[in-house]
Amino acid sequence: MFGLGIGEILVILVVILLVLGPDKMPGIARMLGRGMAEFRRASRDLRETFETELSRPDAQEKAPKRKSPYPAEPKLIDATIEPYKPEPPPKTVAGQPPQAVPTQADALHDSESVEPEKNPPPAG
Repeated sequence: MFGLGIGEILVILVVILLVLGPDKMPGIARMLGRGMAEFRRASRDLRETFETELSRPDAQEKAPKRKSPYPAEPKLIDATIEPYKPEPPPKTVAGQPPQAVPTQADALHDSESVEPEKNPPPAG
């Protein structure tokens, strides 16, 4: 039944007999038998109800039609990625370094610059 052999069942019955005593043993056996029969009856009724409801031809018609949140056919997404195109290097004249592009910081620095004195004081 539950993977128990005759020996294990006898040990369990002896322990129950010692704990409960011989007077209460028949009442508990009756109560367990009634509980098992009620459980079997309820499971059989539930199974029969499911079988009859599912075999009815109008069961499919009465069932609510669920709308899928997903489209019937998936839409393809354009997942192409443009390759990286670095900017071309600045054009140079042969033998000369490339000219730097002036920035706002350069313009600010040039306007605040003070011309150095032509004749610095002698060190000494």
